[in-house]
Amino acid sequence: MTWDVPAPPSFRAFIAVVPPKSIRAELGAPVRQLRNLDTKDDVRWVAPDAIHITLAFLGQLEEDRAAPLLDALEQAVAEVGPFELSIGGLGAFGDRRRRGGAQVIWAGLEGDVDALGELHERVVDAAQHVGLRVESRGFQPHFTLGRVRRGRRWRLDVADAPAIPSTRFRVPEVTLMESRLGRGPAVYVERGKVALG
Repeated sequence: MTWDVPAPPSFRAFIAVVPPKSIRAELGAPVRQLRNLDTKDDVRWVAPDAIHITLAFLGQLEEDRAAPLLDALEQAVAEVGPFELSIGGLGAFGDRRRRGGAQVIWAGLEGDVDALGELHERVVDAAQHVGLRVESRGFQPHFTLGRVRRGRRWRLDVADAPAIPSTRFRVPEVTLMESRLGRGPAVYVERGKVALG
């Protein structure tokens, strides 16, 4: 007799740098100002507590693969010590279909971006080492502040853009995150942290 065994539960996963609450709160002010400029509600603005730097998007991750992934991450980042970043200026990733309009509105990063790039590479290597597929887009470190809704257009006008604080912050760890989709914005849940160095 054969039994149908249900697939193990999984979750939508990514690995990120989660900045301190103080940095997320500081970014909340320009997001509110940008939201006020978005009079037609063309953009889904990110809540301050959801702001992060994505290092690797993994897609659906089976629950039983999370622990081996965290173990691999621990080994991979052991030689990367904590480092400092600061918030850079505003920008937008465009989309040719939108004729010069934005697709993603972001805040850039300054400081030790080389260390961040190395951290990204080590995180991707660790995920691939345990047999996971990682989204292969080029790494462009940033904080996503908003995403233009499908079928809408929105342009970031530099003259109207709010000032962005340039506060420095320390990066001491990486976090395995779960992204829960539903009605409204995605909800992010921390599933595990790995300290650098």
